[in-house]
Amino acid sequence: MELKNELLKFILPLFIVLLLLVLLFFMIQPMSPQEKTAMPKPNAQGEYEIKVRMGSPAEEVYQRNPNLFEESESGVGPGFMRPELSFNQLKKTKIKILAKDFQPVLDFEGGAQDIRLVNSADIPNAGISNFLIRFPIVEGEHVDRVLYERYRQILNRLKHYGWIPYIPPESARVLGEESWQPDLFNDGYFIDSFEKWKKYASSNRIGAYFYKDNLILILNISDVYSKVEINTAETHYILSRKEDDRFEHWKTYLKQDLVKWKEQRAEEEAKLKAKGVTIAADYVDAPIPSI
Repeated sequence: MELKNELLKFILPLFIVLLLLVLLFFMIQPMSPQEKTAMPKPNAQGEYEIKVRMGSPAEEVYQRNPNLFEESESGVGPGFMRPELSFNQLKKTKIKILAKDFQPVLDFEGGAQDIRLVNSADIPNAGISNFLIRFPIVEGEHVDRVLYERYRQILNRLKHYGWIPYIPPESARVLGEESWQPDLFNDGYFIDSFEKWKKYASSNRIGAYFYKDNLILILNISDVYSKVEINTAETHYILSRKEDDRFEHWKTYLKQDLVKWKEQRAEEEAKLKAKGVTIAADYVDAPIPSI
């Protein structure tokens, strides 16, 4: 009997330890993709909704858009985020973009082929600094008319939210039809009819820049590649530089550029004035990134 009791004293703690190890093993087992990834859910109308605030941390994107985004560290670079939606789901996705102060600056009611956000570690505390929306290729008959309609619809959204034609601070301030000369930044709002599209859209391709607050938007429309891309002003400037140390020392470069830009603009505008081109002296420049 004493021997039996001694064995129980030895075996019982050992059994408890083994049981705890088994439980721990199952607790730390990785879940299957089906278990760990919940599927995105559409709204009552069968549409998906994406809402992103420019300049926000990636964590906010995940919170605002549950189960919609994954972050990739391979291929195109760190910090690239795309929604986990199929092409057919993307076509039915509503997109709303907010400024850093939470005010809405743009929206789209579906039609996208690809959506990509950038949350790059190269720019400290920048958050979501780039938002790209690509649209499907246009094929078949009346391509020019279809492309113009796409352009017109996007312009209507830009006008609705108060976007302004963007002219870089070093470039001449020319608007309207005169801006559609070579080497000038085009006033995208001037193309407000299919006749103007046919005249100025070379090979059915057109590009224009706009700004709102500290955001700069690039609009490209063509039969093979159409996009709306939004950068923060800081990111837009940094990416315009080619130096290897541009991420660390962009503020130093910007201080130098501010002086050069003023001289470049004055020189360019003087030449255009001599040719009879109207200078939009009351044009308000986009905000310069904070130094």
